[in-house]
Amino acid sequence: MNKRIVSDPEILSGTPVFLGTRIALDHVAGLIQKGATDAELADDFPALNKEDFEYARTYALTYQPARTPPKPLQLRRRTRAA
Repeated sequence: MNKRIVSDPEILSGTPVFLGTRIALDHVAGLIQKGATDAELADDFPALNKEDFEYARTYALTYQPARTPPKPLQLRRRTRAA
């Protein structure tokens, strides 16, 4: 399956993409982590096939850390020295 993933400095600055496309592996893996189904992915990315989605799913589980929501912003006031 690695033959389907390419990294070329001329395509998305070297971000790994599916061969013959500008579809980033990280992007598809991120959508899978957010709960996108194969049917939704097939609608959004008709150039990809079921094996591509399986590879992205494996990549998401193996190499991408679980996405956690950002922490709320905490503002701290500085006290002035008297």
